[in-house]
Amino acid sequence: MKRALNILLLAVALMTSSVQAVSAAAIENQFHSPQTGVEKALDSILKISDGNYTMLEDVQVYLRSGMSEDFKYSRMFTKPYLQSWAAGQEKWLKDMCKGLDKNDPYHDCRYLPPSCVRDANYPYVYRTEKPGKDETLISYTWPGAQEGYATYKMIKNKNGWVLDGADCGDPDIYNMKPYPRH
Repeated sequence: MKRALNILLLAVALMTSSVQAVSAAAIENQFHSPQTGVEKALDSILKISDGNYTMLEDVQVYLRSGMSEDFKYSRMFTKPYLQSWAAGQEKWLKDMCKGLDKNDPYHDCRYLPPSCVRDANYPYVYRTEKPGKDETLISYTWPGAQEGYATYKMIKNKNGWVLDGADCGDPDIYNMKPYPRH
């Protein structure tokens, strides 16, 4: 009888631990406010770049002039990302806004900021897709959404965590491979 009771208790313990493991895995796959250092760095980068309507012009001047690594955005972005992003934005503005005033509120001829959305006024929630010591992929969306809106490649360099790639959805993919949405 005692042996049967021990087997039953062991079975209950194993079932409980597997339920807890499944619950922990389910929670990890949900979007959440920024928690890790790399998620907080990305959150800060996106918030700083949102609503910064001179960023593209600043980056274009920096890339054309060969300015030093002390450029104000070099603590947030890698140069390869800035090159890819600026080229993509220049092409989009040229193709979509031919002859239109880029400041006209009726024509959305403003560039797409690194947050992949214009005029964001809400908090972002994050999910680390692929953690790593020196490179991490993170998706973000808005509270209540189940699917990632954009995915970012963050790398660690001498400045800490910096944005090195962004997948805002085809064709807006900068310095990284497309990341599947889920």
